[in-house]
Amino acid sequence: MSEVYAAVEEPPGPGFRRKGNSSCPVGRAAPGVICGLIGSMRTASEAVLARQTLADLLKKLQAAVEAPAPPCNRPRETICNSSGICDK
Repeated sequence: MSEVYAAVEEPPGPGFRRKGNSSCPVGRAAPGVICGLIGSMRTASEAVLARQTLADLLKKLQAAVEAPAPPCNRPRETICNSSGICDK
């Protein structure tokens, strides 16, 4: 699955600024700290994905499709369909 992830991975969203406000100490430091955190998260997620195959994913999906839908734990004003998908 790590190869699939690498093929479809998208860069950080448009709300992430790689360059902070240079006149603000926090603004200068935050992008580097956040980039380091994102890098650590990617490394960890890629390690998990590397241990999974597409066949593993398909097997889990098949089991989930065949399993009965779990009960909806949403508030009463939320409407849940027979598949357990809830909408307000």
